[in-house]
Amino acid sequence: MRQLLVAAMTHTTSADLLAILGDRSPHLRILDVGALFVASVPIAYAPLLADKRTTVIGFEPVRTECDLLNSKFGPVHKFSPCVIGDGGKASFHRCNFTMTSSLLTPNLDVMGRYQNLPEFCEVVEVSEVTTVRLDDIPEARGADYIKLDVQGAEGQVLAGALACLESALVVHTEVEFVPLYEGQPLFGDIDTTLRSYGFMFHRMFPEGRTLRDSGILDRENTRSQQLWADAVYIRPATAWSALSSDRILKLAVILHLLYASADFCACLLGIYDRREGTDFFRQYADAFIQPVDAQDERARVLEAEPEEKDPVVREPDQASTERLALANELHASLQRGHHPVETALGYFNRWFRR
Repeated sequence: MRQLLVAAMTHTTSADLLAILGDRSPHLRILDVGALFVASVPIAYAPLLADKRTTVIGFEPVRTECDLLNSKFGPVHKFSPCVIGDGGKASFHRCNFTMTSSLLTPNLDVMGRYQNLPEFCEVVEVSEVTTVRLDDIPEARGADYIKLDVQGAEGQVLAGALACLESALVVHTEVEFVPLYEGQPLFGDIDTTLRSYGFMFHRMFPEGRTLRDSGILDRENTRSQQLWADAVYIRPATAWSALSSDRILKLAVILHLLYASADFCACLLGIYDRREGTDFFRQYADAFIQPVDAQDERARVLEAEPEEKDPVVREPDQASTERLALANELHASLQRGHHPVETALGYFNRWFRR
């Protein structure tokens, strides 16, 4: 269940944002609650670690796993075995698969209806613990990006993190749509909480399982019930004018590197340009959409076709033609210097609808 997905980039970009920003590229601080490392699962924020100035403060309650994290990531990133919650006493349920351990009891009645789920959530040990509020940990303050993966205990963590959330630009949290753990808040509850703290839902990466009694093998294409997801929350565009220039760049970098949100990134760069007199928006947009001529597009279509004995030259289809016209239109506009943020957003939205 601890499947923190690196965002599926539906629309990729050739823009190297960190290279464009140069020495203005911001230093990022990451707060990772439930930092268990699983070799087969990509770390949600892995692309941010490419910048050696990025620092991580993480928490993993299973000490052996916490020690592994410290040995793997070295002195730059620090991990602690604290049990993060609302500051009260609680029972920690360690499961046969460490990744499913939780402050809450696994709801095996619900899980048991699905394949490949309850087998990974059998409680092997229960220990009494005193949880620690994030706001009571000085090192946790000032994070730009918060990742939560606490198996149903998100509500308890958020209740003790009001000060930490004030500085955060993005919250990437696991949420559930059905009660996989007893007494847990569901997606609607977490959504209400984060919106009350000034965040806006941005995107989601759902997961599920196949019903056990169906007799159908559990596969990606047979999982009709979405059970949990990684949900991403960000500071909304209506609040960007209140952000400092440094935080504007931080949000742009996170959205570009982790979620391929090119339209949001472009608009943030436009705000920064108007404040600081830079030219990042044009460079980013120019790298994102390069001019294409009809001959190149026709060659691309032919290369995608299987080789034939007597090749037939095919014209690009309507969608390709529209994308070609839009790319050249935007490039021409940028070359003329006509690139207000609102116009660019319109171009990006039209591009993504092609």
